[in-house]
Amino acid sequence: MNNRNNIRELRDRKHFTLKALASELDISVSTLNRMENGIIKQFKPEFLVKLSKLLGCTIDEIFTQSKNKEELLLSKEQLYKRAYCHKR
Repeated sequence: MNNRNNIRELRDRKHFTLKALASELDISVSTLNRMENGIIKQFKPEFLVKLSKLLGCTIDEIFTQSKNKEELLLSKEQLYKRAYCHKR
């Protein structure tokens, strides 16, 4: 099983520092760092709800592996344009 998550990428997308997001979540910086690095692998449901709201994503997006990291950074509008509006 892959223990990787997208917390770091999602945090960067929202321009949160490690310290700022940890503060918003009422956890230590080291705990958040261990979560990002896959050392902590289990999360309480209420924590995931709070994290997803702060990061502006779904809980699935926290754990779903993107085939391309660039896709994770693109807005939904940009993804739509890329998928349906590009010229051939």
